[in-house]
Amino acid sequence: MVGSELQRVHRWLLGQGFKDISLPKACYAYQGIVTCGTVKVSVRLTFLDLTFHDLPEIHLVEPRPPELDKPLPHVDHHGKLCYLDQESYRIDPYNTLTTMATLLSQAKKVLTDSISGRNKNEVGYEFQAYWEPDTLGAVLSDDKTGKEARYNRLTYKTPTGNNQRLLIIGSDKDIESFRQQRNGVL
Repeated sequence: MVGSELQRVHRWLLGQGFKDISLPKACYAYQGIVTCGTVKVSVRLTFLDLTFHDLPEIHLVEPRPPELDKPLPHVDHHGKLCYLDQESYRIDPYNTLTTMATLLSQAKKVLTDSISGRNKNEVGYEFQAYWEPDTLGAVLSDDKTGKEARYNRLTYKTPTGNNQRLLIIGSDKDIESFRQQRNGVL
């Protein structure tokens, strides 16, 4: 049954315009375009199996469309999209095709909400989940539009020799300057 279900999901993803790709550490990987309103977003979908014990991972593929080229709620610093809390959705491993379609539809909804700005206030709730900072630090640039704002996690040694992690926000230049001051690693 698993082989036939995998073939059904494979054919469906190909029918949606995805291409089967090979990636290390992923049993199954596909890349394709999802349409979110009028914006086409290139994504990579990976999963280990169809039990859905672990949700399929969806990553934004660079370069991002201009509408998504900013810090976004539900997207971590590696471009991984958090599209569903696995605890809040009952996964049906016996109807894999419908489950995969539902999960991809939810990912499109999260991206569409990011493009429209509907979920822009949710980024504050994501810091702890994505960055797990012990302390939060911010480097702000003079750019009031936020178009040049980036964020990253910086690890550096404190004077006592402990590792310290900070979330830093600003332009690429501001982040690099702050990294150099702390002799840190992004």
